[in-house]
Amino acid sequence: MPFNQDDSTPFYDLMKNTAVTFLRTTLPYLEVLRQLVIQTFTDTYAAMNTPENMQAYIDSTFNEERLAAELENPHCQYWFAMLEGEIVGYIKVNFAAAQTEIQEGSSIEIERIYVLPARKRQGIGESLLFLALDIAKQNRLGYVWLGVWEKNEEAIHFYEKNDYRKSGQHTFVLGDEEQIDFVMRREVV
Repeated sequence: MPFNQDDSTPFYDLMKNTAVTFLRTTLPYLEVLRQLVIQTFTDTYAAMNTPENMQAYIDSTFNEERLAAELENPHCQYWFAMLEGEIVGYIKVNFAAAQTEIQEGSSIEIERIYVLPARKRQGIGESLLFLALDIAKQNRLGYVWLGVWEKNEEAIHFYEKNDYRKSGQHTFVLGDEEQIDFVMRREVV
């Protein structure tokens, strides 16, 4: 996904030994974000869910109004992962009451983290996890947590490889189906 940089947009160059940089996503990038979230969510889950449930979730969660409200919420942050001038993935982190479940003052939630399929296995996902950890450290938070579908074994393995451990489970509703997510967390050290 090509991207034109605006000089006023903050970049976050977290890992000095990688070409991945991060761009804080703001309201002017709403449509780019919307296209990316729909594309990556569909690429990840369409084969394992009904078209009706996928469309119901996309319509309710990735509509312009909801995404705009999230971008304007001071307790939510979206970040694009950039590689070679292109947007290749993103992460959404939530603080405090914006967290979908735990809502403790000592944690940050990774609500969404996705990388374009053609860019997977290039260290981008790990860079996004590292970004979340760094944000947690800067805010003096104790741990990072996320929910991952119990059937997404590839993602579970990825998180375990990056020191996230199962700490519980919760229900995730996709259309008319209730699915089980493992809650995984990593302490901030």
